[in-house]
Amino acid sequence: MPGIGLGVLILGTSRKTVRALLGDPLTHEETDFGVVGHREIVWEYDAMGLSLAFNEDDDFRLGRITTSYEWATLGNDLIIGFPEAKLLKHDFDGLGPPVLEDDVHEDYAYLGRDYGWDELSLSCWVDGEDCMVTSVTIMPLFDETGNVPQWPLYVG
Repeated sequence: MPGIGLGVLILGTSRKTVRALLGDPLTHEETDFGVVGHREIVWEYDAMGLSLAFNEDDDFRLGRITTSYEWATLGNDLIIGFPEAKLLKHDFDGLGPPVLEDDVHEDYAYLGRDYGWDELSLSCWVDGEDCMVTSVTIMPLFDETGNVPQWPLYVG
């Protein structure tokens, strides 16, 4: 659900709670971006098609959920495997088609394209070779400044 989470995974949840829900991740990667407060920990659950990101500047709460699970839906549509041409014309139960994000450097555009619904903090990645949606990413909604995440109220 945009801005909220995916199934039992609610944005803003602690790592301890995520581990209690899903168990230990298959892989665990930590990235230090060289700026105080900008470390990120990513947990991968390959069998579930999940990648979960926890950022230091959010007190390591669950701040990004990416799924490549084949049964993931957006509205009433299975989104993984959705053709790019259809994606650009589809209404998705009133959401309308996504907009191409411009943050992919042109040298890497052949790898794929990122489409999103900015007002929902929701995006999907289209593979550059197959031209199909391969993953969907859910992030928290932000306040009017665009800097403060608006965590769901029922966070564990």
